[in-house]
Amino acid sequence: MRKKILISLTAAILLLVVGLALRFCPCLEPSSKDLVWAKQISKIKTILKETEDISAEGQLRPVQVVREADLTGDGVPEALVAIGSGGAYTDDLALFIWQGDKPVLAKFIDAAGEEGPIILSEGASVRNGASVNWKPEQKVIYAGSWNVDFDGALADCEVNAYQYNRDSLAFVYNQNLSADLGSQFCADLRQSL
Repeated sequence: MRKKILISLTAAILLLVVGLALRFCPCLEPSSKDLVWAKQISKIKTILKETEDISAEGQLRPVQVVREADLTGDGVPEALVAIGSGGAYTDDLALFIWQGDKPVLAKFIDAAGEEGPIILSEGASVRNGASVNWKPEQKVIYAGSWNVDFDGALADCEVNAYQYNRDSLAFVYNQNLSADLGSQFCADLRQSL
């Protein structure tokens, strides 16, 4: 009898400890366990519909998550979302981050100091192209664009890099990173032509 009570008491204590651990363990917060960007598409569409100058309305291409990476260093992945066609050969992309309990458009600060979300482009034609890349370890997202001349040689290549700034909660244009990443990006592109 005493053995049964001891086993029952031990089991009850174990269940209590496990229950408390599961309730308060940060490893089980939505940001690291339950957050699945693909499940956020309806919320993302609503955000896009309500955002001035950005809309996925009337687009033939579906709104969808194309890539994820932790660009803010908080352990939660950000999502690059295709929001429609940018023209004949590009898709428009927007970066979403997780704030509190909801997805929001990432804030950018451009070279002129203007704040707001930006639309990035990705795609290529015979003579033009654009791509979006990132360096999560540096908290950087960068957009490259290029065009080639009639001989197939690289005529123009540019990179704009934005680094996450925890103080402003924004991806801020960084001229030095743009130059450094642009140098490598354009060299790699030149090599591939």
